[in-house]
Amino acid sequence: MVSDDINKPLESANVIAKPLQEKASLKFSISDRKGRYRLELDKEVRYEITVSYIGFVEEVLILEPESDKMSHDFKLKTTGENLKEIVIKHDFKPIIVKKDTLIFDVNTFSNGSERKMKEILEKLPGVEVDKNGTVTVQGKKVTKMLVEGKSFFGGGSKLAVENIPANALDKIEVIDNFNEVGFMKQVSDSDDLAMNVKLKEDKKKFVFGDLQASAEVGTEDNGFYLAHAALFYYAPKTNISFIGDANNIGKSTFTFDDLMRFGGGFSSFLSGRKSLTNLRTFSNDNTDVVQSKSQFSAFNFSHDFSPKFTLSGFGIFSKIFTASRIDNTIEYLNNNSTVDYENKIRNADNTAVLGIGNVKLDYSPTTKEKWYYNGQYQSSTNDLTSVLNSVTDLGSSIFETINKADNASVKQYIEWHKNYNEHHTTTFVVNQAYDKITPTNNWFTNQPFLQGLIPLN
Repeated sequence: MVSDDINKPLESANVIAKPLQEKASLKFSISDRKGRYRLELDKEVRYEITVSYIGFVEEVLILEPESDKMSHDFKLKTTGENLKEIVIKHDFKPIIVKKDTLIFDVNTFSNGSERKMKEILEKLPGVEVDKNGTVTVQGKKVTKMLVEGKSFFGGGSKLAVENIPANALDKIEVIDNFNEVGFMKQVSDSDDLAMNVKLKEDKKKFVFGDLQASAEVGTEDNGFYLAHAALFYYAPKTNISFIGDANNIGKSTFTFDDLMRFGGGFSSFLSGRKSLTNLRTFSNDNTDVVQSKSQFSAFNFSHDFSPKFTLSGFGIFSKIFTASRIDNTIEYLNNNSTVDYENKIRNADNTAVLGIGNVKLDYSPTTKEKWYYNGQYQSSTNDLTSVLNSVTDLGSSIFETINKADNASVKQYIEWHKNYNEHHTTTFVVNQAYDKITPTNNWFTNQPFLQGLIPLN
């Protein structure tokens, strides 16, 4: 474990095992809240293990290959100085620790075989990426994704980790207590954790990305296809990103968390968030279906007209068609020991279309004043047709439901922040929202419906 000179555990201490021979990789760990750390080392390699922590003198241990040492406690001594920043220095420079920021050097942890950002993140110590593209650092969820300091498609992580090429990454910055308005960090208690992607110099004014296509020839019912494009243009003043996807394998391009972020449209300084549960269709993987067809395209842009004024925005389009079928056979045991059978077949077709457009203006007259305007339009339709066919010895019955929902919303806000001194800041927010929801439900059946209530004769 790692502790101070009075045996108090040190959390988030950096433990680096640098190999002292060629063809061996660097090992890295961060101590937990009890000061514990774990390194998986090669038995045949000689290591120089360095432990460092802000405000303490680093300690070095040489571990020989023939050593049978399975554990070692590091006790660090205080420097007696208040450090604003500590940099772990060695040939690889894998990590830089600042007050609220952790910076990973991607080249140190990459072997060149990685294709996407997700594969890089999975190799960083303390960083995890789940199957839905959610990123956590030391167990804390990343709530804002940035590229070169600017929001990437609303700040969601899935589109970033699954589409940004690994060979474009230079550094990964993890920023705790993140606040989009820099000087507001002094007076607000933010729990946001942001991840900022720094690109390599040759990618900062460059078009890069990849195209993917695959297909399996077959009939309309059993043939499969997948087409995916992720294209990026980055320049000092202009950033443009495009992601397109079409498939019939039930794969969703973004998560419900991303959808909530896209559909927010409210100032971060207003509590509460409108529910978008009626749009879950757009974010779920549709694998438990007979047929699935998905089309998705997304466009993100940002342009700096001057050091004080930035225009940014994104557009999202998604269309998903699914067809499902459920067959049930039910046996009813009668009192006379006979058996009646009922066969139920339920077929359902669902078509969901979503469109979102968002624009944001960012104006900073001075370093202590910030203006925002954000406007968003969202439109969605959901058509669901379900047919239930029940067959028994007495005959058959059919019950059909047709549900359609047309939704539209306009959301916008103006936000102003003014910092006077370390203890005084003014924030002013005006928010406007308009929602139109038009649901339509129809039921059809070949059997008498509510006979006792409706006088049909």
